[in-house]
Amino acid sequence: RTPVLNGRIPMDKNSKIVVVGLGYVGLPLAVALARTYPVIGFDIDAGRVSELEGGEDRTREVEPDRLKASTLSIPRIPQTSRVPTYTSLRYRPR
Repeated sequence: RTPVLNGRIPMDKNSKIVVVGLGYVGLPLAVALARTYPVIGFDIDAGRVSELEGGEDRTREVEPDRLKASTLSIPRIPQTSRVPTYTSLRYRPR
């Protein structure tokens, strides 16, 4: 069991928390965690990433001043013209 010290879970100095999906649940979570821990947030929607970089949240879950003041890092994911398909992961009855 990981010990909790002063309400914080100790992390290695090189560790980061990653939040995948910066929608109405992921963004507030990432911003809250970024107050204490290094956080990287990912979203596949390039328009959403641009919006967040500009300090705007269309879901209105995080106020613009809190978003702009956050240490949350949101890298851009390179977009490709080929979208992978995941047919091998679909359920196939036997």
